[in-house]
Amino acid sequence: MKQLVVVWSLAIVCVPTFARAQGPPRPAADAAPVDEGIPIDSPLVRARCGSCHKSDDKGRMTRISYRRATPENWERTIKRMVSLNHVNLDPADARSILKYLADNHGLAPEEVRPVAFEAERRLLETPQGRTAPASRCRRWRSGRARGGSSPVASR
Repeated sequence: MKQLVVVWSLAIVCVPTFARAQGPPRPAADAAPVDEGIPIDSPLVRARCGSCHKSDDKGRMTRISYRRATPENWERTIKRMVSLNHVNLDPADARSILKYLADNHGLAPEEVRPVAFEAERRLLETPQGRTAPASRCRRWRSGRARGGSSPVASR
């Protein structure tokens, strides 16, 4: 019994001391590198976006260099900058900026494929005010879901 008490006492004293001696975990040598961002090489993007998105000494611009998106998302982003931040862009400049961002900061098709279904899912408003996938709404409108003719089909 005394031996058991001695062993447990040593364990209680030694384990915290051993844990402190190891210190915090060190990052692995093969850990993923920190995202460095993609430099912006286009003089047009630097000129038209540089008033809000500042450049650093490596040619990276805030927010733009650290984002990759589909061409559709870049188009939405440019439209949002025009509407919310009152950026004045000629249509030709907007197309050139969109092409540069889609080509140099875009996502490859294999990167988009795993989440493409989520972007393509459409939710529609039903007469009851709930949202439902489009196939369910078509069934409702045809009357097959309720076993009769739908008010939409009878109009």
